[in-house]
Amino acid sequence: ETLRKDLRRLRRTGYFSRVDARVQFKNGWATVIFTLTERVGRVRTVSFVGSRNYTQAQLYSLIQLRPGMPFNRDLLTKDARRIVKIYHNIGYFRVRVTVQGRWIGQTLMLWFVIKENEPALIRHVLLRGNRKVSSKRLLPLLDSRAYSLSAGFSQKGFFHPSFVARDVYFLKNYYFDHGFIDIKVT
Repeated sequence: ETLRKDLRRLRRTGYFSRVDARVQFKNGWATVIFTLTERVGRVRTVSFVGSRNYTQAQLYSLIQLRPGMPFNRDLLTKDARRIVKIYHNIGYFRVRVTVQGRWIGQTLMLWFVIKENEPALIRHVLLRGNRKVSSKRLLPLLDSRAYSLSAGFSQKGFFHPSFVARDVYFLKNYYFDHGFIDIKVT
């Protein structure tokens, strides 16, 4: 039954013109051998669905798999990862990109389906262990800020690891510039 479900799932992907399986038994162990024949064809269209932050043209400029090219699964995977990466750059760490396709003869119509989800927001910024310099004095130096509606469309309030790394750098420099030679900021 499991093997039958696996075969059905592989066939439903649409990437294979033929899907077969056979089982070999040896020394009490079963080996399942899948024989897959990939479709040979060309990409007919590439579309993007679900993006609110990027236009079709912006997303299209990121990908390498183009209409007219032979279908290449590795290129498709890299393109999907590239899309995920640009969303991570603007704080959308829970973005999901899936690819759907439909074969029409020997041509493939592709859709990158983007589920953006919500961006990672900063609720509070806390400084601990700063006994000599007040948080009130240090917080304005930081790029990381608590999210507020008044921030508008700026990056303030959105979490990104590069902001945190920059904040650590600024805090170390602030302390060093003010005579604190043996300071640890993490």
